[in-house]
This record gives sequence, structure tokens and C-alpha cells, in this order.
Amino acid sequence: MSADPTDDGADAPLTLQGMSGGRRRKRGPDVTVLVISVLGVLGAGAGYMALKKGAHALPAGAVAKGVPSISQAERCLRNGNIPCAEASYIAYLKQYPEDARANAMLAIVLTGDGRHKEALPYYRKADALGIDTYDFYANQARSLEATGDVDGAIKANYRALDIVPSLVDVRGSLADLLVRKGRADEAINLLESFDRSLEDQGHTPYFTAKAARIRAGRGGAAAQQAAADAAVTAA
Repeated sequence: MSADPTDDGADAPLTLQGMSGGRRRKRGPDVTVLVISVLGVLGAGAGYMALKKGAHALPAGAVAKGVPSISQAERCLRNGNIPCAEASYIAYLKQYPEDARANAMLAIVLTGDGRHKEALPYYRKADALGIDTYDFYANQARSLEATGDVDGAIKANYRALDIVPSLVDVRGSLADLLVRKGRADEAINLLESFDRSLEDQGHTPYFTAKAARIRAGRGGAAAQQAAADAAVTAA
């Protein structure tokens, strides 16, 4: 199995045999892959596209109209009605606030909808209730980054990789965040250690070009953001 080392922005995870995560999970509910659960509900049609497009607000009074039902929320997702799904999850959690899976599902749906600030309390709650899956942390990192918490996003991405090290999209995003924080050496090690593990298994290195750009001080948008951040701090 090989991958184009210049394609460091791949959307799909690179899954390699023998590279599954080994960290012990927290005690909690038996929650498997939450993103797969969400996409399984959405299907391949309008629901998926609505979640990907996102970035809209709940209409006035939507929360009050929500049906406190997980099955209703899933039906709304299948139909591409994201506000309905969000409202139903919220209504359900008003009655069952300790449901770890519902908190996690709502958080991920809100992230996909671009409502990052609103998603964060549900991530915190689900985390406290024992949710510990790679997709949960990867999506949490997206919302943390979007709301300006780069350090928190770095930690969440590391937690995702601790569970499934073979996620190249998460690893690449994490490297960009590290560069933004002035931690280029750490970013290079993150990428090159993964590439060495690929080579040890007879695969083509994936992050050769990206690591070289960071080493040369040409980290693209991430490096420009780091320079901008440094300028603001200096001012």
C-alpha cells in the first residue's frame, strides 16, 4: 500500500494493518466509531451533504420543538434536516443529561454544522462521561481550533493519534498546529516517525514533502499564521 507523499491533505484516513492504537480506553459506555455512526445515519445522500456544508443556525424556537428522542434525531439526519437533529438531541439531553453517547453525537453533529462554540460543552460532558474514541477527539480538535484554542486542539489530536496512529489527516493537521505554535521540530518528528513506521512495513513514506517544507521554513499557510501570531504577540 502506498500514498502520494505530496498529497498531505487527504480527507480519508490511511489505515494500515498492524497500526491500530493500543491505549486503554476509559471506563464508560461501549461507544464504537461515532463519526461512522453519524454518517451511517446520514447515508450517502442529502443528509451527508447537509452535515458537510453546515454553518447555519437553528431557527428561532427550534430547541423548544425538538423531540426528546434519539431515533427522531437519527431520522432527521437521514433526511438532511440538521436543525431538527440538533434540536432533538438537545431535547433528549434535557431529560437524560448523563447519556454519554448522545452528548458525543450532538457534539460531532454541531462540529459538522460549523457551530463549534456550541459543540464544546457537549464534548466536555461526553469526555467526562467516558467517551474515548479517535473520531470524537479528532472532531473535538476541529472545534477547539475553530474557537481559537490551538493548545487544546493539539492535545485532542494527540489523543486521537494515541488511539489510531494511522490517521494521516489528523497527523497532518496536528503538524500544522504545532508549526503555528513554533514547535516545528516536534511537527517534523511527528511526521517523520510515522514515515519511518511505514518504511519498516515496506510502504512508501507519506509526509516526505510536508516534512521537508517545514524543515525549510516553508510551512505554507501554517507558517504564515505562525509569523502573523508572532507579530501580534510582539506588538
